[in-house]
Amino acid sequence: MASLRPYKSVEKWILHWGWTLNGKRYRVKKESSWKNPSDRKRPPPALQQQYLDVQVVEQHVKSKVVPPGGVEEIERWVAKKYIDEKQACWVWPGYESTTALRGKATRIDWAAIKTGFEDHYLKPLKPGGKARDRNRKSFRNHMSQYQYIERWLKTNHPTLHPSDTELRDWQESLLAKGESASTVNKRRSALAVVFRVAVAANMIEHNPLDANSNPAIKTLVEIQNRPRRPVSPVEAKASVERINEKLDLYSSPFKTVSLRQYPMSGCLPIALFQGLYMGLRNEEVRWSTWDAIDYERGIYYVQRTTCQLTGEVWTPKDAEMREIKVIGRMMEWFKWERERQQGLVVYFNKEDRLPPGKTIGDVKIPSPLGQFIIPSGTYYRTDLRGRPVGETALRRSFDEFVQNEADLFRLPLPTFYSGRHTYATENARAGMKIRDLQARMGHSDIRTTMKYVEAVRAEESTIEEDLPY
Repeated sequence: MASLRPYKSVEKWILHWGWTLNGKRYRVKKESSWKNPSDRKRPPPALQQQYLDVQVVEQHVKSKVVPPGGVEEIERWVAKKYIDEKQACWVWPGYESTTALRGKATRIDWAAIKTGFEDHYLKPLKPGGKARDRNRKSFRNHMSQYQYIERWLKTNHPTLHPSDTELRDWQESLLAKGESASTVNKRRSALAVVFRVAVAANMIEHNPLDANSNPAIKTLVEIQNRPRRPVSPVEAKASVERINEKLDLYSSPFKTVSLRQYPMSGCLPIALFQGLYMGLRNEEVRWSTWDAIDYERGIYYVQRTTCQLTGEVWTPKDAEMREIKVIGRMMEWFKWERERQQGLVVYFNKEDRLPPGKTIGDVKIPSPLGQFIIPSGTYYRTDLRGRPVGETALRRSFDEFVQNEADLFRLPLPTFYSGRHTYATENARAGMKIRDLQARMGHSDIRTTMKYVEAVRAEESTIEEDLPY
């Protein structure tokens, strides 16, 4: 009989199950360590579900009755290692004959599928394609979707044979959980690529999401286009003024109890201004370096960058590599920020952060000034410096600023990317030529740039005022 018990001596929950086949006793064990005090009282949900599953497996092994899900259910048990494949063939002869008939199609090589999935998104489908190398954020996003799809398939459809109804139910369940239509589309697209790779490798005979065999699933969830959320001129001006008023707070590398939990080494002001005054994307801000600034010409270069510490390479798309004119006030901010970082040399003054055997004032923290304009890590963690700041750190620091200064903004609240929208919108409003704006923004398709121009034209149109009614 299956059992799930806590073992205090080793601080683990241990799940046991097993059966007797051909006169031999087989036992299987699954462990889960306690990670927090609450784990002592109840096992993790995943282990509880496995406990319920293996009880069902035990019942069907004992009775030798094929489960309601048939061979696919048995294959799911084998994939989840509830029962060994050889044992399953002994218990259910029909399972052995079915797998023999399917041959290679039943052997799902997940390593090969992952490699094929990576190749699909690394191959440049068109010049300037987004995911041409592993270092781009877009490629990491594709692989994040793959990890989700792999987990879902291994748990629910290890043989890659979901039915039409199961696929529809899966898509609807994602929406019911609150997933956005965009996220559902991305996961559905990742699932389709997995199936295509499996078909190409002769693991399955056909793609369950193929438009011809499954027309009911081919249509993606309709996405409602969300309007861009630029920071208005009033909001932008107020934000700059508030940064100047509270410069000591927002340029401090130290946390404060109530207002700053994500100080980002005090680099929020320079990051914010790179969006508002230069129109940089989040990724471009993260990878911005001091040597990309030409102080004499007043130019900033968005260019291929190699992290000197790790060797990681960031390559913008062809259209994104560009020169950006840096206005006088932005250039002054760059100079101010460099001087600020150079001057950030202090000594430990907190007993709880001291290395063993050191006293207050003994340990010197060097300046965070390095290759990147926004250094990674926290001020005290010098071992984390030398890399581009993380996407999450950038977003959290900006979101914290917006929450602190919520009186400056209308709803919906802006995101960090809103600064780039503002830069494009205001340059379009000022009459910048469309081709010049395209070059400044790094758009590969002029239709993307035209959306900003059209939005401004719609705002300024007065034709409706002359309606005769």
